[in-house]
Amino acid sequence: MGAEDFQGDYLHFGADDLEPHAGWWQPLVEACDAGMCPCPVVLEPDGRVQSMGGTWGWELRAEGEDWEPVDWTTVPFMSREQWEVVSPMPAELHYCTDAWVSARLAVTGTLTVLRREARFTHHNALAGRGAGMDVHVRNRHDRARFAQLLAEVT
Repeated sequence: MGAEDFQGDYLHFGADDLEPHAGWWQPLVEACDAGMCPCPVVLEPDGRVQSMGGTWGWELRAEGEDWEPVDWTTVPFMSREQWEVVSPMPAELHYCTDAWVSARLAVTGTLTVLRREARFTHHNALAGRGAGMDVHVRNRHDRARFAQLLAEVT
């Protein structure tokens, strides 16, 4: 079953190598219920921080909210209403779901916020580098294409 078929109240994009820590769910739900897009903390297997969201330089975020704003989430989690805003995702962005979710929601006025209480360990991470970071570096070079796709759906 794909994301387009989900039937619940919340949708979580994870990977089979992400282990959620106790209490991860509630902070993410609280952010969604407050109308924001939540971002968890992702740790490497040795406990170092791998990611806490990021800044892509698109300046899509608002300021002055209670929770720390970031430009994109690392492990997308959203309400059904938020999913209706971000879907469908372009097939060519299959690895960029985090940035796509945050950017699509941002252009509708939804802030992406860091929820430090929600934590995951990324077990396939390479120490000091993180898994998939080469893909994120490539995606940073694809900003123009991403921006074009974003413009086509807004």
